[in-house]
Amino acid sequence: GLIPGRANDTYGLAYYLTAAQSARFLSALPFDDSTQGVEAYYSLVLTPAVDLTFDVQVIDGILEREDAALALGLRLNVAF
Repeated sequence: GLIPGRANDTYGLAYYLTAAQSARFLSALPFDDSTQGVEAYYSLVLTPAVDLTFDVQVIDGILEREDAALALGLRLNVAF
């Protein structure tokens, strides 16, 4: 983990790029032929069976005239 004394925490950073193959029907739709995004997360281990994960994603819109989206997430995982 990034926080001192929290060796079991995990974190990550990812980038993705997707692209559609050229097709006749895609040229008639208002979609970009590719999209990309970035994601970062940090998972706090609260107990051996419970962790809390914070997540942020920035996603490039697939529609030509749309702005990028910001998605915030929070997940509580309980294993039993």
